[in-house]
Amino acid sequence: MSIQDYRGHSTQPTAALSLTPSRLEAIAKETDFIKRKTPGFSASSFLLSLLKAVSGGKGSLTQIALSLGAQNTKTLSKQGLSYHFKEEGIAFMDACLNEVSTSGSHSLPPTFSTDLITRVLLQDATQLRLHPSNSEHFKGMRNQAKWTSCVKLDTLSDLQTDEIVTILLSEGKEQDRVNGHELFKHLKGGDLVLRDMGYFDVSAFARIDDAGAYWISRLTAMANVRISPHLSLEEVLKNTRKDKVDLAVEVSSKHYRCRLVAIRLPEEVANQRRAKSHAHRKKMGNKARPQSLQREGWEIYLTNLKSEVLEAPELVRFYKQRWGIEIKFRALKGSAHIRELLSCRANKTHLLILIKAIMIYAHLAGKAQRYFIGKLGRAARLSSEKISRWLGVGLLNMASIDSPIIYDPRALSLDKRKRLSMKDRMPCLF
Repeated sequence: MSIQDYRGHSTQPTAALSLTPSRLEAIAKETDFIKRKTPGFSASSFLLSLLKAVSGGKGSLTQIALSLGAQNTKTLSKQGLSYHFKEEGIAFMDACLNEVSTSGSHSLPPTFSTDLITRVLLQDATQLRLHPSNSEHFKGMRNQAKWTSCVKLDTLSDLQTDEIVTILLSEGKEQDRVNGHELFKHLKGGDLVLRDMGYFDVSAFARIDDAGAYWISRLTAMANVRISPHLSLEEVLKNTRKDKVDLAVEVSSKHYRCRLVAIRLPEEVANQRRAKSHAHRKKMGNKARPQSLQREGWEIYLTNLKSEVLEAPELVRFYKQRWGIEIKFRALKGSAHIRELLSCRANKTHLLILIKAIMIYAHLAGKAQRYFIGKLGRAARLSSEKISRWLGVGLLNMASIDSPIIYDPRALSLDKRKRLSMKDRMPCLF
C-alpha cells in the first residue's frame, strides 16, 4: 500500500502504511493462518478484502469471496473462505494489528511549549453497535426487554504523531474507568494524559503520579472536593466574584491532593448546560445534587501540573485538544460503512475478524494523517474526516495491497468555517 500524489510523482514506499505483501505472507505463516498455498487466496488479498468490507459495509462471506476473486486469478467459494474464519484467522488479524500499531514514526514538530512534557496522550472510547442477536457474543447495555449488543473501542492516541498508540476491544457494557488501566502498559515518565470524565478514578491519578507522568481531567458531578476540612468547593464557587479559580484541593474520601482550575462560563452557555442536565435528570428520574447544580455554571479541571509549569489558560488549551479524538471517531464512522457492516447476525469469530479489520482501518487513517502532516505541514490545516474518506475510497479502488493511492492536497484541507469556533464563542476558556 503506497501513497502517490496527484501529479504522479513523490511516491512514498509501501512501508508508509506498514503493510507489504511479503510481510503479510510472513505473518500468515507465523500464525499458521496459511499452511499451504491455495489458488484464489493470499494473506494480502484477504486483508485487503476485509478493509474493503469496512469501507463498503459488505462483510458477508459471499461478498468477501467476491472481493477476493477480483484480486486473484481464481475465485474462492464461500465454503472455502469459511475455512479461514477460525482461530488462526483471529491470530492473523491480531498480528497485522500489532504490525500496524508498533511501526515507528518520526515525531512531528512539538505542539506544546514546555520541556517538562514529552508526549500528550488522549484516551477516549467509542461504541460500535451490533445486531441485537449478537448480544450472546458482545453485550451492550440492558434495556427493559433484553441486552443490546455493541463493542467498545478504547483508544489511546499520541497527539505528537497524530497516530493511535493502542486500541482495546471490549464489550459495550464495560466501564471506561476499568478499560482505562490499559494506559499503564504504555505510560512513560513525562507523558501528559488527557482523559474524559468517564475515566475519573483517583487511584488511576495516583498511579500516573507514581510513573512520573502528568494528567488533566474534568471534574465529575459525583466527586467530593474540599479546599479544607471546613470549606467545600461549592462554597467557594458560590461566594467568589472571580471568573477564574485556581487552588489546591482534596478529592474524594481518599483526600487525594491535586490542583483545581475553574473557569466561569458565560451565562448563556451555563443556562444551556443547566437545561440539558435538567432534561437528562427528568428522563432518568434522578434528583439534582446541590453540588452539581452549583458546578454547572463552571468549567472545572483537575490536574497534578503545578501553576508555575502550566498556567490556567494554557492548561485549558491543552485539554481542549482532547476534541481531536472525537473528530477522529466521527471521521472513522463517517468514512466507512461500519454500522452496515456489523448490522447482521454472525458468529463470534466472524465478528471479531471484522472488528479487527475496523481497528486496522483506524490505525491506517491515523498513519495517513501523520504522513500528510509530515509532508504538507500543520499549516496546511488538514481535515481528519477528509483523510479518512480518502483512505476509504482508495481502499475500494485498490486492485492489490501494494497499489498506490493517489491524493490531491487540495482535497484534504479543512473547509472555511461558516460558524464561530469554540474559541470565538467562549473566549473565557482560552
